[in-house]
Amino acid sequence: MKVNLAAFVLNKQSWSLWFIFIVIISVYVTLLHNTRSVTHHYRDASISWEKGQALYVTDNNEHGVKGRGFLYLPQAALLFTPFAKLPVSIGEILWRIFSLGLFAIGLAQLARLGHPEKNYFSLMTILSIPLAVSSARNGQMNIIMTAFFMFAATSLVAEKWWHTGFYLTLSLVLKPIAIVYLLLVGALYKPVRKPLFVCLIIMLLFPFLTQKPDYVLQQYKDCMQMFVYASNVGSTHTSYPHFFNMLLQFNIQLDPMVQNIIRALFALATCYLGFIAKKRFDPATASVWIFILATGYLALFNPRTEYNSYIILAPALGYVIAHSIFSEANKIKSIILMMIYMGILFGDDLIQLMNHHHRITLIAPLATTIFLLMITHQIIGRAKHYVSTPPG
Repeated sequence: MKVNLAAFVLNKQSWSLWFIFIVIISVYVTLLHNTRSVTHHYRDASISWEKGQALYVTDNNEHGVKGRGFLYLPQAALLFTPFAKLPVSIGEILWRIFSLGLFAIGLAQLARLGHPEKNYFSLMTILSIPLAVSSARNGQMNIIMTAFFMFAATSLVAEKWWHTGFYLTLSLVLKPIAIVYLLLVGALYKPVRKPLFVCLIIMLLFPFLTQKPDYVLQQYKDCMQMFVYASNVGSTHTSYPHFFNMLLQFNIQLDPMVQNIIRALFALATCYLGFIAKKRFDPATASVWIFILATGYLALFNPRTEYNSYIILAPALGYVIAHSIFSEANKIKSIILMMIYMGILFGDDLIQLMNHHHRITLIAPLATTIFLLMITHQIIGRAKHYVSTPPG
């Protein structure tokens, strides 16, 4: 009874932290909404869609920098429409409340895949909020996409295949890189393939209900061209903290084509590890592993990974750290994991301060690489007791 009471109090405190965080972000956005935000791209795209204007910077539309601006499927513009219709300040605040609220709910659901009496949610909240600050301030899609990832992970455990398909499709609408988790789940879970197929078809056809067919087709064409531009920008600019820019710090420079081949190989390795996890562990454990593998892959191999993007990895890191502390009581492992977390959160900023404000992309991707190596070892090593209690 004492454990349950303690868990209740800690849960209440965790929700209070999310409430305070949302209030702080809302006040910041109200006072300085034009200084650090990307939501104008979403708003402009929503307005452009309604007017039948181009959404993307392409060869046919030179008003902007290719590979920048609105980097999402056309459906994202439609999804943002309710917020775009509102006065700017109100829309900015409500978008962040909506995104952070869903993220917090998803985090609570993911935490329940562990030992409920251990209350992973509190520590996961404490570790996630610092990594969420930049994305929340900017209003980026990373937060809400990750929320739908977590909804999908918990739906898999409950065998709610249509829910899973719906959440994965929404995550793809919000951010195209969600294709990684979508394909991974589709490859490993046969019952989800039909719901996924149906949801994707509906998603692709829905824009034709809101605009003329020739306009929709042109936006799809421009979108594909934009994806190529965006990927090229990420593969050739050294400011993005992904795996290949980490290698640059060791004087290893790879051609973009070679980078893509390596990404494909690691994607296959990720799928193989997911297959092992699904085969060897109970449904809750397997779902957690697959979620961690997908988010880790995205953080490390997405060519457009930013420091803000590491919020995608926050729930996975928080979960593993909480498990190591509360369930395994492994002090050495917990210290290493906390060092990884601190490296992702502060590492490159500290180097920037010591290096006369010249930032190098090293610590965050290096820490993520070590984290994924630890996860790989635990999956292949058939770790016991990782998750023993499914939700419910």
